[in-house]
Amino acid sequence: MKLSEQGIAFRNLKTGKAETLAPSDIAVEQSRLEKFFKNTLNKTMTEKEFSVKGWNYGAAKFEGSVLSFEVSNLTSFEIPLHNVSSCTTGKNEVTLEFHQPDEAPTNLMEMRFHIPTSELAGEDPVEAFQQKVSEKASILTATGESLVTFQELHCLTPRWGHKLVAYKKVLCCSGRYDIKCYPTFLQLHGKSFNFNIPVESVLRLFLLPHMDGRHHFFVVSDTSLFG
Repeated sequence: MKLSEQGIAFRNLKTGKAETLAPSDIAVEQSRLEKFFKNTLNKTMTEKEFSVKGWNYGAAKFEGSVLSFEVSNLTSFEIPLHNVSSCTTGKNEVTLEFHQPDEAPTNLMEMRFHIPTSELAGEDPVEAFQQKVSEKASILTATGESLVTFQELHCLTPRWGHKLVAYKKVLCCSGRYDIKCYPTFLQLHGKSFNFNIPVESVLRLFLLPHMDGRHHFFVVSDTSLFG
């Protein structure tokens, strides 16, 4: 898809056929849609302007179950919070991870928000942000006692995804995690990051020998990362 002053151009990736929708055609279709919603659903269709500046800083606002990111008082993008599978916090940031649909060839894995420190006494904007997300998100939560707990395990995790997997050409950082196993997911709690791995997303388990001949690597292959 290509946007220009001449209109919107679509190109079929398989056939190569291109179609262009002119601005005048858009106005005609808009009028038809307005009549349809009015006559069929008794709803009035209104125009909404979006920010297309491409800035990565703005204001986050919560409206019901939707997180709206606004730039210059205009919506830049929206996140339906029911798509969020995990919400973790750092010193001045909040990381959102998303549920991964099996049928989608390309998925958004995670998104990070840097939140400046508030000058108001007694207010933690990072915790407030996390609380608002958690109220509407579909996050795996621990109920009852874990089946088994492994404390202070040394893990290798990809820096960009923080997944407990092995992946070539990814810089890895070391860390120690407490791992709790629940019937439906694995919960990893570290010094800087916490996240959950649904059991249904685990594709394979590998036990690989270390070169020192005394230790082993236990590798979890997560389908949400490898597709």
